[in-house]
Amino acid sequence: MGLVILVGFIVVVVTIVQRLANPAAEAPTGTVAVAVPPGCWIADGWSADGKLYLRLDGATPDCRRIVILDPASGKVVGGIVATPTP
Repeated sequence: MGLVILVGFIVVVVTIVQRLANPAAEAPTGTVAVAVPPGCWIADGWSADGKLYLRLDGATPDCRRIVILDPASGKVVGGIVATPTP
């Protein structure tokens, strides 16, 4: 039993030393330009599943959409456009 405790302690110490020597890279920070059509604005934003969602709104129906961004790269990865149905 003492040997198991000693091995576990050594594993914990080695893991701590490795993490201190090689810290995980932090997510990049900065400014991301999001193209918003004229007359539209960002009405809401939230994050889920590792993505950033921006809800656009405005005076015209073309403004009503959701833009999906990848926060790590700052690139638009998708979107949702509401279309009227007859």
